[in-house]
Amino acid sequence: MNQNYAELAEVSTKLAAEPFEVLAFPCNQFMAQEPGTPESIHTFVSSKLEACGVAYSIFEMTMVNGKDASPVYHFLRYNSSQTRRGSRLLPIPWNFSKFLLDQDGRVVKYYGPTTSPSQIEPDIRAVLDGVLQGEPTLPPTIEVHKAPKGFAPQRHPSLDVD
Repeated sequence: MNQNYAELAEVSTKLAAEPFEVLAFPCNQFMAQEPGTPESIHTFVSSKLEACGVAYSIFEMTMVNGKDASPVYHFLRYNSSQTRRGSRLLPIPWNFSKFLLDQDGRVVKYYGPTTSPSQIEPDIRAVLDGVLQGEPTLPPTIEVHKAPKGFAPQRHPSLDVD
């Protein structure tokens, strides 16, 4: 079994009583390691987690690099100094790259695929204790009406107040 699954399960179990959650975003951009339907991927990942006695949120297949990158990953990469050089976003190099966010949704830190979940645990605890937090979220660099589909916040007409 991939060591990441076991260690993520271990950290999740240790922090079960804390306001901490692992969110998994499968990606098939790295040598087609996660092919299949959303259902088959969910079943595969869930079986790895169930073998470790945990469950966490597993999202649908996500693009993390390139022009079709998910808005979630665009936000994460844009708001992490480790994955941004000026206005240029650096690519996610491989599966099991990890981002730690604080309670306000700010990016605290990026961890590459070779960083094990157990190595991140002290930073997670520091965030939970309020000792470590993310930098303020960077302002957008593009006007909402010029943003690619999926990247601009959408307002529902019923939220507009006259």
